[in-house]
Amino acid sequence: MLDPNLASAFAGVALANVQREYPRRLDQLLTAPDTEWRPRVLHPAFFGSYDWHSAVHMHWLLARLLRLHPFLGKEIAPVMERHLSQASIASELAFFRT
Repeated sequence: MLDPNLASAFAGVALANVQREYPRRLDQLLTAPDTEWRPRVLHPAFFGSYDWHSAVHMHWLLARLLRLHPFLGKEIAPVMERHLSQASIASELAFFRT
């Protein structure tokens, strides 16, 4: 199991990662000049990190750290609440339904 110091270090890396919009690898087909491409608009829940998949993994890490080390909640919970809001998840689902 992670000790509190290592858990804090992992939390710091993951929190910085999920909130950093660029650099970003885009994996989407642009079908017109006005097609939306901005990560935060396309993926309001998982816009951070280098790509969408990495953002999902970083959020999983944050959820796991929060479960194992509740003292990290002050740092992790506000970010998770913003990113994983009902509206953000609805936008993510809408993207994948297209």
